[in-house]
Amino acid sequence: MADLTTSQARLIVENNLQQIEELNRSHQTIINQIKSDTNLQKSISLLAANPQNITQKFSAESKLGSYLSRSSLSLPSGLNQIAFLDANGDFVVGTNPSWRKETFASANEPFLAYLGGTHAGLFLNPTSLYKNQLVIVNSWPVYTEDNQLLGTFFTFATSELFLNQLAHTSTFFPQSSVAFITQDRQIVSYDKTTKLITPSAFELPLNSNEIAQVMTGESEVMASNSGLGAVIGYAAAITSPETGLLLSIPQSYLVQQIDILGNFNIILLAVSLIAMVGVGYYASSTIVKPLQQLEDQAKAFTAGKWDARVDLNRNDEIGMLSYTFNQMGDQLQTFYQSLEKRVEQQTERYRLASEISQIINQSSQRSEMLQKVLEKLVGRFDLTYACLFFLDQSRNQLILRQQSGAQPGNQLPLGYHLPVASRTPITLALTDYQITSITHNEFGSQTDRLLLFPDSAAEVCIPIRLDRQTTAVLNIHSSAENTFTAEIISWLQDISNQIAMGWQKTKTNEMVRFSFEQDSPLFKASLRLTACQNADQAYQTILSALQEAEWVAGLFSAEEDQVRLVGVAEPGKTALDTGRNVIIPLQNIPEQFLHNQRTILKELFFYKDAERLPVISLIRNRGCQSGAILPIFIEENLKAILILGSRDEDEIDTNLLDSLENLIAVLKNTLTRISFTASAEKQAVQLRIAAEIARDIAGSLSIDDILKKSVNLVLERFGFYHASVFLMDSTGEFATIQESTGPAGEQLMRTKHRLAVGSPSLVGKASLERTPVVSNDVKNDPSYYPNPFLPETRAELVIPLIAGGQLLGLLDVQSTRRNAFENNSISTLQVLADQLAAAVMNARLFHGSQMHLSTNQSLQWLTSRLAGMEDVQEIFNLTVRELNQIFSTNRFTIYTPTSESEVELTATAGGGYTSLPAPKARAGMGILGKVMQTKQTILVKDTSVNSEYTDFADEVRTVLAIPLAFSSKSVGVLFIEGQEPGTITEDLQEILETWSYSLSAMVENARLMEQIRKQVDRQRKINQVSASIRQSSDVQSILETTAVEVCRALDAYQTQIEINPAVWMFGSQDPETTELQGEEN
Repeated sequence: MADLTTSQARLIVENNLQQIEELNRSHQTIINQIKSDTNLQKSISLLAANPQNITQKFSAESKLGSYLSRSSLSLPSGLNQIAFLDANGDFVVGTNPSWRKETFASANEPFLAYLGGTHAGLFLNPTSLYKNQLVIVNSWPVYTEDNQLLGTFFTFATSELFLNQLAHTSTFFPQSSVAFITQDRQIVSYDKTTKLITPSAFELPLNSNEIAQVMTGESEVMASNSGLGAVIGYAAAITSPETGLLLSIPQSYLVQQIDILGNFNIILLAVSLIAMVGVGYYASSTIVKPLQQLEDQAKAFTAGKWDARVDLNRNDEIGMLSYTFNQMGDQLQTFYQSLEKRVEQQTERYRLASEISQIINQSSQRSEMLQKVLEKLVGRFDLTYACLFFLDQSRNQLILRQQSGAQPGNQLPLGYHLPVASRTPITLALTDYQITSITHNEFGSQTDRLLLFPDSAAEVCIPIRLDRQTTAVLNIHSSAENTFTAEIISWLQDISNQIAMGWQKTKTNEMVRFSFEQDSPLFKASLRLTACQNADQAYQTILSALQEAEWVAGLFSAEEDQVRLVGVAEPGKTALDTGRNVIIPLQNIPEQFLHNQRTILKELFFYKDAERLPVISLIRNRGCQSGAILPIFIEENLKAILILGSRDEDEIDTNLLDSLENLIAVLKNTLTRISFTASAEKQAVQLRIAAEIARDIAGSLSIDDILKKSVNLVLERFGFYHASVFLMDSTGEFATIQESTGPAGEQLMRTKHRLAVGSPSLVGKASLERTPVVSNDVKNDPSYYPNPFLPETRAELVIPLIAGGQLLGLLDVQSTRRNAFENNSISTLQVLADQLAAAVMNARLFHGSQMHLSTNQSLQWLTSRLAGMEDVQEIFNLTVRELNQIFSTNRFTIYTPTSESEVELTATAGGGYTSLPAPKARAGMGILGKVMQTKQTILVKDTSVNSEYTDFADEVRTVLAIPLAFSSKSVGVLFIEGQEPGTITEDLQEILETWSYSLSAMVENARLMEQIRKQVDRQRKINQVSASIRQSSDVQSILETTAVEVCRALDAYQTQIEINPAVWMFGSQDPETTELQGEEN
């Protein structure tokens, strides 16, 4: 019974673990896509170098969000969050905006055990952001080009599967216990009362060593007789994700399954119990009761009553055991109190770090942030004083910039200069770049005590590198000498790191928001940009600010292969000049103005070719003597060109342009937001359109209807230039256009346009790699194959149609706009392509079943007709004619043997061929000879690539030769020819090969009937001749009658009988001859 129960527990545990493995494997598809996304990797690299790069952060968040959405759409239990942490474990970017404020490294979150490695594991609450949840965490590192760790990607996935497994597994065995073993060796169970997943509330028959053995695969079956009672069960683990599952069953459950003891055994047991009572009474008073007291003490320890003690004054082993228990209680009480203190300290440390992070996030200026942090330190640690010294640009002086705390009379004023060469704790910390902690009794002369206050007894100095140019020293004083313990100094080190990160963050915010005076037009414009709803509105906001700032300015918006003038700003005018409809092709703009670099123009009146360059004449004609061209790029894409002009020759310089960078940065953020919003709205519309198209094609079972509807709807609803669907031929080597839109599509279909797999084209590449291929600028794409029928194509997307792992064809979409296919559009069209592939597969299956049914019915009808025929030639003639009616695109020919080594053409049917079938063939020569020789069917799908057989006309591209045989006797060869490669398939071969057995039998049957008929006719004629001869009375009459009847029977013209009378009458050898002739008239 125990073995059976263990086997059942094994099956349950392994089945549940297998489900978890399958769940994690389903996540790998999205994870692999993230790993292979080079654009995302580039954004991550830039963010790691500059975490405050708003553009790259927005790009990375958008990409990760799209992968998260794709996961939720394609998987039943998709990814929940995606995050990237730097090498220190600090959050860089992710899909949850609220995580930006989390300090994972300082919080020592459990999942950080995977930092810097490739792992997968099951965690209970891997971060504080998850409550009572089991989460699968996957991680993989990202390295720089010089193989330095850049950071680690983490994915988080929750699922109802875990809750269901814990809730339902225990129902298999009453009173059983089931729990997960997480990556960090926690035992996690399901609380039936609260309906939550929590750390196990029940004791399990495994200690930490046994759990480790289970997780490493060294142990599986459990058997225990601990204080829990006898239990059996099963525990196992998997590595991806790293987790285990444990199922324990009380022995009492097994006992209930065994038959109750018989009467004899019960009586015997009763007698034994009576005999044991006497012995037990004595043992109870001397052994059991003391042991019960020890058990009560152990239970008290378990309940947290560490002051519980056993009072047994005995000199035996039990007395020694009670003494040991009391000693253990003392040690546990001391340890627990110490542990409580450490936990309280750590909790306080995390709380302080969180409060400082909140200060950093809420501060808009660096000075404000630093002052609040110092005040928090002084208040939290009850410090005397705290201040910050900054190293000046000469690196010879430290300047007091921030301070907080008591105000003694000799406190130094802000701005105080401390020479680096002076010997003080502050300067020593800076020059040695290490933490300096001292008590004031350690100082020597009074000259060194520059910053000692009367009520200060100890101080600590911590150097901080705020950024590449800025170094500071945090100086903290306390009135107690023992304040700065190693633990407190460690806290202060963490806080100094937070100050450095807060400095960089606030500095970035200041550069964006406060690079101008708050009353300046540029600053006001940066605020107004946040409310702009479209690109033109944002551009006009910039121009209005520049106009108010007394600058001449023009702004061109980049659109495809041209730029469009949005407006012109000119000092002294009340409104922008936006009424000009000026469009300039990019090819008419100097190449130097189209790169991501600014250009300063001097002496515009003497600038060569200024008149024929609109971007320069725009400011030159308005009296400007100097100017600047500022191309605006977002993710390497040109969005606009800003032209500045000044009527002063020297006004526009590098410093002036630097002052505009922050405003342009806000403009880029605004354009990115507008683009993202428009993209999101566009994707929503496209998804709705894709769903409508999928619904429209889902009800059709005709491939032609499905493809025609699809390309027309894609063209109409998405507004593309051209759409086509290619289907793979039966050889899988070519993609042939099956449906296409417009006059160009009709021409392509008429010429049966096709492209080889792997050919130098987007279709060839997509069919070879079986992944979407996009070219957003075909003119600069060397892999693009130009189509003369589609001259206006500027962007092309090809998506493979894959169903059931089989490449069915490709969806080819083309646009007249460059960069027409964004990631969201590609994702939407991929969903549509998947729906189209499924519809094509269903239609093919339906068409195939209908074709099989129709073919079998036609062949059955043909068989019934042939069965009543006795003439072999008529059978062959009818066979090829009817087969040609069934398979109208093929030519059918039957060859019959004239000898053992040769066959000749007997019957053929099938029009549309300029060449004639071979009249005869010899054994072993060509495909017919090979079939004669081997009596095996041969199928050649494409004669142009088959080097074994060359005896084909150029128009014949596929052939099938089937031997006709009955009872090992060759009847002939059925030869089928097609004009398109692959049109004769294995399915057709199987059908005709099976039917050929019936044809061979009917031919052989007809031949046998003809032979029998001839034999009967011959015998009848012989009988007629014999009857006529018997009626003759003399020899002459007999001979004459014989000659005449033989002529008639054999349908001969003349019969001659020669006899030798001598031999006939006398047996002589005389060669005299008598001739009798008979003629049949």
